[in-house]
Order: sequence, then structure tokens, then C-alpha cells
Amino acid sequence: RNLVATGVDMNKIALLDNFCWCSSNDPQRIYQLKKAAQACYDFAKIYETPFISGKDSMFNDFKGYDEKGTSLKVSIPPTLLISSIGLIEDVMKTISIDVKFSGDLVYVLGETKDELGGSEYFAMNKSVGNNIPKVEAQKNKKLYQSFYKASQKQLISSAISIIRGGLGVTLAKTSLAGKLGLEVSLDKLPGKITRNDFALFSESQGRILVTINPKNKKGFEKIMKGNQFKKIGKVTDKQRLVINGLDDKTIVDLNLGQVEKAYKSTFKNY
Repeated sequence: RNLVATGVDMNKIALLDNFCWCSSNDPQRIYQLKKAAQACYDFAKIYETPFISGKDSMFNDFKGYDEKGTSLKVSIPPTLLISSIGLIEDVMKTISIDVKFSGDLVYVLGETKDELGGSEYFAMNKSVGNNIPKVEAQKNKKLYQSFYKASQKQLISSAISIIRGGLGVTLAKTSLAGKLGLEVSLDKLPGKITRNDFALFSESQGRILVTINPKNKKGFEKIMKGNQFKKIGKVTDKQRLVINGLDDKTIVDLNLGQVEKAYKSTFKNY
């Protein structure tokens, strides 16, 4: 999805896997490894994106003693890193994440659901959640193919994959990148959402946030027909991030200076 959002053709994407596992002589860990490898196979087949290389590290464990001399074992969580590479034939059709012009329309492509299990939002609140995001690969593939067609007609001003942190973080990132404000409404999101915070921080998969010139609205919507997508707002020159909730009442109204300060605060000592 990150590659697709930059304008890469899905037919020219390849993958690399890196399995960082632990305790691979433990039947439970081997089972988890088997299921992860099966998922790699299943989704690669659907998206038609081959794995061309990779590496494995199966025993990321430490066995030793604590300060009291008691034996212990420390293991990493089983982790799968997948890298993707793709080709863009015409660099002039590459799409960047920054909003471009005041008055451009803001769209969310793909459905948002109450899927926050394992999310950044729940982690921040010291929770885990049990409703994890489910990947609907066939729907996503159709959406990505339509997106690529629109990108080739240069109908898209900016695009950014909605990943960690959900829509709320993505809106902040694209707004900061372009130094322009946004005014959006969560009640216009495609999908089923029950709470404002869930709408902002759900990590439902397959979604892309895009902005387009109003003159491209008809052509863009024609290409995207048959997919889940909706216009949720517009780009402004007010240097503010304004978000209206599910009841269309304002729940976020921040100037970009505040947003940038919060965004960079984690790295202030680096």
C-alpha cells in the first residue's frame, strides 16, 4: 500500500521477507511461524507480488542468569518484517504525501471499522484490544488497481497510506508536509464506526488518504466507482487542523504549530 500510494504499478512490485523468531524448537513457536509463512503465501498469491529473497533468524534467545544467580531466558517477540520494492516508469507521475493547494478535496479510500486491536492508540492507553484489523485482500487489490489508473491520468494531488496511528495521525502528517490546513468530517467516512476516537485511530487495513483538484472530481470518482471511498473534507489555507466528529460537531481544532510541536516532541533530544 505504501508503494501504491506513491504511484507504483501493482504488477511491478516484489517482496522480501525477514523472519526474526525465537525458541524455534518450541512447538507453539513453530506453529506461529507456520501460520505466518502461510499468510505470506496467501497474500502474495492474491496480490500477485512474488517474494524474491529474504532471511531468517530463528533463535533470538538469551539464556543466562539474573543478579541473584537464578537462571532465566529472554526472547524477542516473533517478528516478521516484509520489505517491498517497485517500479515507477514515469517519475513525473510520482505522488508525494504533502497536500498541495487550498481548496483541494480530501478523500478516504477504503473502509474504516472499529479495528483497534494492537493499535498505537490502545498501546498509548496501556490496552491491547481483541478486534484486530482484518485484511480484505481482494477488495484492496481492486482499490489499488483503480488508484493506479487515476495516478496515471494525474488526477491525484497527494496520497498517503493510512498506517500506524490511523486517520488522525495521517491527517496531521499530510497537513504538516504541505504546510496547509485541513477541514474534515468523520461522519462521512466509509465503513462502520461507533466512536470518534475509534474513527480517528482505527488501523483498518487497505486505506489511502488522497487530495485532488476539484476539477478532477468527476474523472476521479468515475475511475474509483465500485470501490469504498468518500470525500471527507477539503484543504484550507488557515494553518489549522479541524476535525468534526460523527455528530458533525468539532472535536479537534489545532493550529499546525501545535501539531508540529507534538509530532517532533518525541525526538526533541536527538
